[in-house]
Amino acid sequence: MLFREDKMQFIVITEDKIFEEEPIAVNALFNNGLATLHLRKPGANSKQLSEWLERIDPAFHPRIVLHDCFKLIDKYHLKGVHLNSRNKEVPISETPISVSCSFHSLKECQKEAKKYNYVFLSPIYNSISKEGYASNFTKEELTNAHNRGIINSSTIALGGIATSNIREVASYGFGGIATIGTIWKDYRVNKNLDALIARFTHIKEITEDL
Repeated sequence: MLFREDKMQFIVITEDKIFEEEPIAVNALFNNGLATLHLRKPGANSKQLSEWLERIDPAFHPRIVLHDCFKLIDKYHLKGVHLNSRNKEVPISETPISVSCSFHSLKECQKEAKKYNYVFLSPIYNSISKEGYASNFTKEELTNAHNRGIINSSTIALGGIATSNIREVASYGFGGIATIGTIWKDYRVNKNLDALIARFTHIKEITEDL
């Protein structure tokens, strides 16, 4: 999958722990226009992820990217895989899949990004979901990277993305944003689905205006 260069992408990443109300929220996000969800559960096994996927409307399975248990790709006809330190090899699949990866420096992004359909670059701002995970780039570095073509339509900004900085992210030439904490916030505790959808809709409206 290649992103459209004229459209700001908006990707949601799951929290790293499975919780009961999460699939309800994911179905609601898809119903409200979510194009891509990254299913990231580092501690989950294949059985747990299968049970999680069984609770998602099958019509939405082609919008889900896996970070673990890649053998589930064909079983559920998922969108693709995200390579990481736990899973470094692209699986053999019956159909074409998207392949993405994360980078934490402009040097490695410049060297390796062309191998993938899209990449995450992080942390752009101080992380909301990971305490102590501070911004890794200055504004000058990001601007220069855009001018050199390192940051482009296939580069997704991750880390501290909020409604207050999405337009700035776009000015650096990123093709999209990925969020965790800004969307999930306190949903695990208060189970306020309306508030979660309101946060999602607000961000979606901003990206669609860019």
